[in-house]
Amino acid sequence: MVATQSIAVLSALIAVDMPQPYKLGINFLALSMWLWGGMLYIWIMSLIFYRYTFFRFSPGDLARIEADGGISKHHQIGTDSIRLLYLVEDRLAFILFWV
Repeated sequence: MVATQSIAVLSALIAVDMPQPYKLGINFLALSMWLWGGMLYIWIMSLIFYRYTFFRFSPGDLARIEADGGISKHHQIGTDSIRLLYLVEDRLAFILFWV
């Protein structure tokens, strides 16, 4: 997503110094990359919305279970941070939904 927007910006900046036959093609590339990046953002947002709407999602879903049935120390330490991240993300998604 970011790469398509970077290509769009770069090609728009390059098109300023190009002669006319090439300028049209480069501007078309910039427009198509910008639209492609926007479409990818919409696609990802719809998948996130689908996940939040139809499935339960808890911080424990991201914890990797070890072969012996326990959770590794590395993942136990990060669980509190993940819970905080989900809380912030949930509130941010709610706010952005109403904006």
